[in-house]
Amino acid sequence: LIQDRQGNYKEALATIRESQKLFRDRANGKPSSLIAKAGMSIAKILLKISREEQDLEKKKQMEEEAVTVEEENLALFEITCGEDSPLTSSAAKGLGEALLRRGRFAEAITNFARSYLLEAQKDAFDLIAVMEVHNSLFTAHMTLLRTGAALDR
Repeated sequence: LIQDRQGNYKEALATIRESQKLFRDRANGKPSSLIAKAGMSIAKILLKISREEQDLEKKKQMEEEAVTVEEENLALFEITCGEDSPLTSSAAKGLGEALLRRGRFAEAITNFARSYLLEAQKDAFDLIAVMEVHNSLFTAHMTLLRTGAALDR
């Protein structure tokens, strides 16, 4: 986390991958929210690094890995925390962000919409979190419209 905040993304990625491996080993094949928490950090850092990557193939690989990691995170949180958990909401938002970067707009919209619904239903309502997801959902819809697709009303 410190390496990430200092902008040392490659070092942070290596450290978080190592942590996730440790969590996997300790989970002994069982689902664990710690694996997903580490995975969320991995995906975010991959998307940060890919933003600066000049090699388009490497950029694509990092973004695709972020999608795969976020899909696993969402599945793990659904199992370990429940379908309506705030962590499930965060994972759906993270998956939406990764999908948006890959140009998979319809899937991104589905995940942002799920996160939006979960955020709005939380006991500890956080307007900022709701607005962040709202903005992501709006951006995904607008990006999809720019491709010539019709607006899904």
